[in-house]
Amino acid sequence: KAEWSEIVFGNGQFVLISRDGYETAVSADGINWKFGSLPSKSTWQNIAFGNGTYLTVEAATMGNNFQSDLGAISTDGLQWRAVKLPKRSMWKRVGYGNGFFVILESDNNNRVLVSADGINWSNESMPEDGYWSHIAFGNNRFVAVSSQDQDKVAISQDGKDWQKARLPSKGRYSSLSFGNGNFVLCEVFGGVYTSVDGTAWQYSVSKVLPGDVCSVHFYENQFALVRSDQDEIAYSSDAKTWSKEKLPAKGSWYAMASGNGLLIVVDSAGKRIAVRGAAAKK
Repeated sequence: KAEWSEIVFGNGQFVLISRDGYETAVSADGINWKFGSLPSKSTWQNIAFGNGTYLTVEAATMGNNFQSDLGAISTDGLQWRAVKLPKRSMWKRVGYGNGFFVILESDNNNRVLVSADGINWSNESMPEDGYWSHIAFGNNRFVAVSSQDQDKVAISQDGKDWQKARLPSKGRYSSLSFGNGNFVLCEVFGGVYTSVDGTAWQYSVSKVLPGDVCSVHFYENQFALVRSDQDEIAYSSDAKTWSKEKLPAKGSWYAMASGNGLLIVVDSAGKRIAVRGAAAKK
């Protein structure tokens, strides 16, 4: 079994990638899956979809001296083409919006890559050095957040020209999502912050669930939130008042994607997924 690490929804289907090899999996209903292969056996992390293309990047690991210049693109999630990035670095997070893919670098510097097609890339600069680890697109802008006990935020419409902003406090931020007109950010061991524009942030609520690493995703007019080593998931339309329900089991739940009326949550350590929606009841 593959150790699934990330998931995205696009073109009417979910695409899973593995962190410990080269496998991918594709499904429209979360129940029936077809399997494909990435260009090479490696540690792949994060995936985005835009303009008919799926994009993933190779993770920075000890095996590649914590730097990589390898990406991969696909139009169906099954057959993948290797893509050479313009520079070896610790590429961390992939986003898509306004016709552009954006890849963030998380090695306390200001590098960022931008591409319209996932093949041809330009080197751009963040407004300052940071551990840029999270990105979301909404309200006609990208918002990027630095983790590792920092309070740095960057905002851009095209991924090329960025302005800096600040969070209310320094923290270890672990996930960022957009929905209902708001960016929602959650903190490791901590609370939830919201912002309309990525510039002005409000502390929304203290810790929603126990556990450490937090992930948030917008699904069916509400935000879904999970934390690792737990068996619960929380839902909220405003990121302030949350309701909870049980997951199938305790696990390292993190990556989430939604589409076709379904929400899929990935347990990266347990090599399993949880499906919420009509297909899960079949």
